[in-house]
Amino acid sequence: MNACTQYCFKFTVTPASIAWWQAWIAAKEAHDGYEWEKREDLPCTPPAPFPTLPNWEPNDDDGEEDIDNWEEDPRQLRITLNQTENEPTVTITADDDSQYAGAVLAQAYLRLFAPECEITFDWITVTDRSVPDALDAGTQVVTATEIWSYDLYMLRRLIDNERTYIAKHTDLTIEECNGWFYDSQLLTDLEQEQTDGSKNPG
Repeated sequence: MNACTQYCFKFTVTPASIAWWQAWIAAKEAHDGYEWEKREDLPCTPPAPFPTLPNWEPNDDDGEEDIDNWEEDPRQLRITLNQTENEPTVTITADDDSQYAGAVLAQAYLRLFAPECEITFDWITVTDRSVPDALDAGTQVVTATEIWSYDLYMLRRLIDNERTYIAKHTDLTIEECNGWFYDSQLLTDLEQEQTDGSKNPG
């Protein structure tokens, strides 16, 4: 059974980062051309390396596949820079890459150009056959210092915890909560109450 992870997300970038994104896109095009020339047995010169990332370093100085951190390797991602809109945007697309690769590249941008911001995106892993528990999906929350990853298993646990919490602290049903619960002050108040209780037991 074959599986692939896919995602596509778009976010606004700072004007100061445009040259960095252009350099990354140019390096990607050069490396893709080099790989094609090698497959066709054409004369080729190894291209210049990708721009350095502050949070990731490849281990394949010899040009071979990196087996230590391949899941985090962002060099296979497709990147599109759009400067025709009111604000410049970047779109990152993966057809068969780990979600951690997208998170690594997004975090590198944040560290270099927007340390106070965060980027979130969703991903899905699909297979060529439908079997139990084969499908997976989730979301990544990326800041300049942290990467939070939630898959379906973790999301189901969060739902179970929420159901238990609602049943313990309110008379509401899940149906009554849907649509307005997260927009209300109730959840904040209940979480604060639980925090205060844990600090002052008894």
